[in-house]
Amino acid sequence: MVRRGLVYRNLFLFGLNRLESPTLMTVPDPIARPSVLLRHELPTGEAHIDWMIAPAGEGYTLDDRVLLTWRLEERVAAFLLKPAGDRIAFEGVRLADHRSRYLDYEGPVSGGRGSVTKVALGSAEVESESSQAIRLLVGFGPGWMIAGQRTGPAPDAGDDDCPARGLWVFTARRSDARCS
Repeated sequence: MVRRGLVYRNLFLFGLNRLESPTLMTVPDPIARPSVLLRHELPTGEAHIDWMIAPAGEGYTLDDRVLLTWRLEERVAAFLLKPAGDRIAFEGVRLADHRSRYLDYEGPVSGGRGSVTKVALGSAEVESESSQAIRLLVGFGPGWMIAGQRTGPAPDAGDDDCPARGLWVFTARRSDARCS
């Protein structure tokens, strides 16, 4: 169960109110992990959502690549924040772990790869996790029980040695647990 409320900032493009002063969430429960949705706008003008989940515990720096990261379509973030139903199925591409600084970062991405804007900051409680599957409770306002499974290699993986990278399929259903 998500035990801690979230502080989030919604972008106008999702038809939600924009809060002007984003605040990084503190997570008093050692089980809950920060989770963030970032809108990544590429130099081409295309955009997607980067969903990131912090690791359990402490002891990592802002430059450590520890955030579990998936690339999602923008419609998924819109649905999770302002649901039009109780269930959704969606695909994501598991990317290499990202630096923990992205939990509280907005601005240009190094190497001329565009810019990121925070859409939502919430919490996640991971029930099980492996390089092939994950099951977790996520709170971005409404609570969601999300289960994901790796279904194949990433389209752009090349010689990537990370076994978790690849295409993933997720199912999400509304949970009775709500962030307060």
